Amino acid sequence: MTAILCHIGPDDAFGDAFRRTLAASAGVGLEALAEIRHLTERVLAPELTALAVLSAGECWIGCRRPRTVRALLARAGIKLEPASVHWLADTPSEPSPTGTPPGRPWYPVIDTDRCRACDQCRQFCLFGVYGKDEAGRVAVDHPLNCKPGCPACARICPAQAIIFPFCPESPINGDEPSPAAPPPAPLTFEQLAARRRGAVSREALDAALAARAAKPEH
Repeated sequence: MTAILCHIGPDDAFGDAFRRTLAASAGVGLEALAEIRHLTERVLAPELTALAVLSAGECWIGCRRPRTVRALLARAGIKLEPASVHWLADTPSEPSPTGTPPGRPWYPVIDTDRCRACDQCRQFCLFGVYGKDEAGRVAVDHPLNCKPGCPACARICPAQAIIFPFCPESPINGDEPSPAAPPPAPLTFEQLAARRRGAVSREALDAALAARAAKPEH
C-alpha cells in the first residue's frame, strides 16, 4: 500500500497529526509517506515523472480537496481507479486571508464527472482558454491564457464543474458542492452574451490581451 501527500500548491502545510493519520490508514510508517508538491504547477509541465508514484496500484491520498486533485490529475492524463484509491481530506486550521493575490499558475480544470458539455464556459470566456477535444467535449486548451484571479466562467457553470485550484471561493476551489444549494440555471444565449459583455471593461480587456501578447510562450 502506498501513502501519498498531495500538495495542490506551495502553501499546503500538513500537520504531524494528519501525516500520522494518513500513514496509519495506509498501514505504513511515517518515513514511507510519498509527497507530490506543487501539483497545480506540475500538471502543466511536459515532464510528469514526479507523478509516477500514482501508478503504484492501491493507495491512500491525503490532500486538502480531493475533487481538485482528481481534476488536476485528469488534466495530466492520469485516471485513478476509484476502487484502488482511498482519500483522506485535511482541513486547514485557518482560511486563506482575503485580499491576497491569486495563486499561480492560475487556470481552470474540469470535473469531468459533473460536466454536462453545455459549452457555456467556452462561449463565455474572453481569453480563449477553452476549446473542444476530438469527442466534442469542452477542454482547457490554453490554460495560461486565463486572467489571474478571474473565476467568472466557474460562476456561470450550471453543473458546478469548473475548478480553480487557487480560488478562495467554495465550491469553485474544488470543495464538494452542497446538495442544499442548487447550481446556477443554464443561461440563454442572450443572457450569456450580456454576462460576457459585462464581465470586464473594454479597457481592462485590452490591457489583459496586451499583457498576454507580451508574455513569453510556455
